[in-house]
Amino acid sequence: MMRMVLLLGLLILANGVEAGDLFNTEGYRIDNYRRSTPDEAPAGKLLDTAGLQRLMHNDSPVLIDVQAITLRPESAEFGEAWLPSSTRLHIPGSTWLPNVGYGYLPPRMLDYFFSNLERLTNGERYRPVVIYCVLDCWMSWNAVRRAADFEFTNLHWYPQGTDGWADAGLELVEATPEPLPPATFFTTYDHLDLRRMLARANASGRDLLLFFETGHCPFCARMHRSVLIDPTVIEHLQRDFIALAIDMDSAAVMFDPSGGELTHREFAVSGQRVVRTPTLLFYDAGFNLLHRHSGLIATAVEMIRLFDYVAERAYESVSWRDFNRPR
Repeated sequence: MMRMVLLLGLLILANGVEAGDLFNTEGYRIDNYRRSTPDEAPAGKLLDTAGLQRLMHNDSPVLIDVQAITLRPESAEFGEAWLPSSTRLHIPGSTWLPNVGYGYLPPRMLDYFFSNLERLTNGERYRPVVIYCVLDCWMSWNAVRRAADFEFTNLHWYPQGTDGWADAGLELVEATPEPLPPATFFTTYDHLDLRRMLARANASGRDLLLFFETGHCPFCARMHRSVLIDPTVIEHLQRDFIALAIDMDSAAVMFDPSGGELTHREFAVSGQRVVRTPTLLFYDAGFNLLHRHSGLIATAVEMIRLFDYVAERAYESVSWRDFNRPR
């Protein structure tokens, strides 16, 4: 680690730029992304071309290309979309996740990166993952560091990127960026593991919202039809929270924050003492309960106010009833 700090300092001096202009407080590069990079990975292992070839031959790693491109702003007619300015060629078998290597990522892009890592690794945190872009690209460095914050543990950085691969006379293939999914209130999951969701919350600086419901709850259904699909509500939610829906009647198996295996119903009733639906429980990234709300949230305005109440930690000094009074 000390060697990494010294290397970064030398690079900063060589570029004639103050450290505060290049890195944010979390240690991510935020400017001058196309500059000489360190000779050590920010996490995991550094690969040269021969090392990457061996890894691909022996271990079938997940290959992640993080080359940045333009993102067309969302519109009512078309939504968001990637707009490559030219054809991108990358290493065969790679998945292109553009822009996840920027120093600052909005919550939706953090979710995009995390969910694709989960999907591509099948949730196996020890599966080898290789991250690259082009030569002298700090975005791949950032992305490796961020994947480590998400608690992926078998990471490899290939700093030579597609330039190094091409210089070795190796094949490149045309790339298609992985599309951004539409913005939704709830984070989807196949198998709920709260340990991973809390790691995700911690890495993105957000809290966790658990929404307990049942299929026969009329108030839950009402919220799904109105409040939970409101774009303004979703925007406010994603800024400060990761939301998970939990069916209190489900016998599906999940993992609690300590790694215990139990059903969704057992977790709701025995673990969190939920007795009515809907119930919204807010936790910090350490799984400390911040606020419990039971009952219908009828309007988007009220839901956003509840988000503010928790995000601002207003519950420490004022009751929800007083906070929610018309102003």
